[in-house]
Amino acid sequence: MYRIMIVDDEEIMRDGLKSLVNWESLGFQIAADFEDGQEALEYLKNNEVDVILTDIKMTFVSGLDLARYVNDQKLSTKVVLISGYKDFEYARQAVNYNVVQYLLKPISLKDVNRVFAEIRMKIDREKELQKRQEDYQKKFNELISFMRDQFFTDLVLGALKDRNEINKRLEMLDLNLDTQNSPCCLWTATIDRYEEFINENWQYGKDAFCKTITNIFCSARSELKYQFINRREGKFKILIIGTPNISETDFIKKIESDIEYAKNNAEKLLGIKLGSCHTDFYETLYDLAINRPKRIKDELESINYKDINEDIKEHLLDQQKLLMTHVFNGNRESVFSLMEQIFKETEPLGIKQRVKFFTDLFNILLNQLQINQIDISKLMKNSWTDFSDLNLSNPEEFKKMLFMKLDNILHSIKGDEEQPDSIIISHIKEYIHENYNKDITLEQIADHVFLSPVYVSRLFKEKTGENFSDYLVKVRMEKALKLLEEPRYKVYEVGYEIGYMSTKYFYKLFKKYYGCTPTEYRKNLFFLKRKGD
Repeated sequence: MYRIMIVDDEEIMRDGLKSLVNWESLGFQIAADFEDGQEALEYLKNNEVDVILTDIKMTFVSGLDLARYVNDQKLSTKVVLISGYKDFEYARQAVNYNVVQYLLKPISLKDVNRVFAEIRMKIDREKELQKRQEDYQKKFNELISFMRDQFFTDLVLGALKDRNEINKRLEMLDLNLDTQNSPCCLWTATIDRYEEFINENWQYGKDAFCKTITNIFCSARSELKYQFINRREGKFKILIIGTPNISETDFIKKIESDIEYAKNNAEKLLGIKLGSCHTDFYETLYDLAINRPKRIKDELESINYKDINEDIKEHLLDQQKLLMTHVFNGNRESVFSLMEQIFKETEPLGIKQRVKFFTDLFNILLNQLQINQIDISKLMKNSWTDFSDLNLSNPEEFKKMLFMKLDNILHSIKGDEEQPDSIIISHIKEYIHENYNKDITLEQIADHVFLSPVYVSRLFKEKTGENFSDYLVKVRMEKALKLLEEPRYKVYEVGYEIGYMSTKYFYKLFKKYYGCTPTEYRKNLFFLKRKGD
């Protein structure tokens, strides 16, 4: 129910409006009524109403004064003015004060019902639009947050090395960072009894837990910036970024101070103990992007797999994750470039460990394909992870087989591209049939299916042979015929029910579509029914 306030200095008028109008059936409830505009103004300062129904002329504070207040305060409240014949032209000037309708004295019940039916639909549409905008903003914020997280992950994994590309992404994501003068540090921490805590004391999910830990660091209010990078069970990694040109000594002191602060607060607020297990310093963010992968590679080449440390294992797991991202994005060039890098990085592992690594990788990929409902029946005809027939001592043969498998995966994903198109069209049609009575736009449809308006328009025309706007009109016109068969709807109400606020425009469209006006159609319909009886 929407809230309405009635203001009129004539008691008989107020009482009549309150008692004779069935406000509930119109979707409204009377929140308050006043005989004086000053009282109404004071009420508005502390209470919200959706509509003000007020006489235009009152002592001290008039209906126009109330409308001006609503406009000046940028309230969403709608104002309906009651005016006499002589006041009407003057009242029309109040359009700049958020006045949406006028009722001319003497007021008829029919006019009240018509005006407030229109206002209810207007408010409904505005509320719906506001909700869509809020949902869109929420999705946009989530996307930006995801893209920022992905940027730092790509930076740490070495997927971003070009200085121009790094600066371009920083600007796009509105990240005010100096990549050439800000030192940074990758801090890896352990969490005592992590699984026990997550299972017994935490109910918000592991991602939320990691964000909470990062927020604890940020609450230290130092000049350092903290960015969560990744999580392994019982261990997580945070990128710590210093201010430009800070000295190494000051940077280390601030890190030590913030880490101590975070440890104390994590124990105090969450009841967990944080422990440091690895700290890796870099002169600048750009140095991190260029040299961290080199450090990992150098360390890999100097050790046996059985002696490999946890940081390198995490790096390889992160590379697996990055590869899967490229695969599902269909980025063929990035897929094979990263696979080449991973293949080189795993050279020191030894044959058995190397085979195990890639077996795990392809099993994960296949599992993700199934989760995303991509047909892998052709891939599963042969054992996908059976390398027994290969000469594993020949790295090139092994590499050739790996690349062939990746190529097959990419083709499988591409082969499913036709199916999503038809699903998208179904979603669009379903949305139109459910919302034809609202002010639907192509942009709203595009938001609903998470695609661009241009692409949706082209795809819809290509798959259905109709423009989006023509299809919407067709759905509305078909619904109009059904509603016109129901005597309880007046003709102008039929227009409102199918999404047209302007009766004149509805008449014009209907006649263009069917060759007669809605009134003529209804008369002919009733005539045929009587004749049939």
